[in-house]
Amino acid sequence: PVLAYVEHFRKTTSTKHKNTLMYEVTRILKRDGTPKASVVSLDSIRCSCHLIPKFGRYCDRSWTSENVLDKCKDFFVNDFLDV
Repeated sequence: PVLAYVEHFRKTTSTKHKNTLMYEVTRILKRDGTPKASVVSLDSIRCSCHLIPKFGRYCDRSWTSENVLDKCKDFFVNDFLDV
């Protein structure tokens, strides 16, 4: 079978953000600070999702397109994009 590495996130609120109209999610971390993740069969995945970093008042200038998924903790789920 074809496998995929999947990191786990949880919604931070039950309603969408009032300005972006998107759900906010945060990475679930294990006790040692590493991301909670699973290896799953590719055919068990329904679809991918587009995560947008939650910048806050300031943007961390160390974030790049290559590292932002690892460095950022909180994201918006872009449900306006349907691939």
